[in-house]
Amino acid sequence: MGMQEKYSEDEIILTENGINRQMYLVTSGTVALYVNYKKDNEYLLGLCNKGAVFGEMGVLCHAPSIYTAVAVTDCVTVNFSEYELGHFIKEYPDNALNIMRCAVRMNSIFSLNLKMMIKDNENEQTILKMMSDAMDNGDSDEKWRYRKEE
Repeated sequence: MGMQEKYSEDEIILTENGINRQMYLVTSGTVALYVNYKKDNEYLLGLCNKGAVFGEMGVLCHAPSIYTAVAVTDCVTVNFSEYELGHFIKEYPDNALNIMRCAVRMNSIFSLNLKMMIKDNENEQTILKMMSDAMDNGDSDEKWRYRKEE
């Protein structure tokens, strides 16, 4: 029930927008979850350590992954398909609560990070608007730099 997998540091475990039919339980090491991994706007959503689960969207919702999971350190996971997960929960019902807690915790982290990303974008848009307005008003770069430092 469930298959143990070993991943090396920096190894990609699952890819954003990829079809994934596994849920991963971290049994050792650390896994990072990113949006836009290795792109200019890469964003770290969170870290999964021993006992954490990720990849639940693919198993529970049959949805593409919303992040890329990368091994931060050498790590080991136990991977469950939907079928295996059902049997695992029946055999170890106490773990069902842990899986749900992890999924809810990850959802909370994603929600908070999304709010921060939106706020960052709003701040960026405000700065770009101020720069555009300054340029439209014929302000020189020197005046803009001075205003920005105030």
